Amino acid sequence: MSQNLKITLMLSVLIVISFMPSLVHAQDILDHIKSVLGSAAPGVPDPGGDPDVTVPIDGGLSILAAAGVAYSVKKIKQFRNKKEEGSGEVK
Repeated sequence: MSQNLKITLMLSVLIVISFMPSLVHAQDILDHIKSVLGSAAPGVPDPGGDPDVTVPIDGGLSILAAAGVAYSVKKIKQFRNKKEEGSGEVK
């Protein structure tokens, strides 16, 4: 497999994985059970908390993603430089 194909494949997988959270939605089974059995369903705990409050995942995750991309670019450049230096030698 050529190097360009590997890089293209890795970038494609990275893009798909980065958009997966927007495609996946969790189902709240407790609300469904409570609507079927009534609000006082035995054995069904109340999850608590405010359902309208979301967890912001923006600053730290963005920094980690940028650091990961920068590190991978650095490693790819090192690999290519090492490969070019080694190709001129006779073994």
